Amino acid sequence: MSAAVYTATVLTSARAAAGMTSRARRPLYRHSAG
Repeated sequence: MSAAVYTATVLTSARAAAGMTSRARRPLYRHSAG
């Protein structure tokens, strides 16, 4: 796995996790991370 693919995977996973967390807290701010 290349560094670029690894980084993209990590960022995607982190964004997904943050999105789920922020969605539970503030439904209106679910796109603030991106």
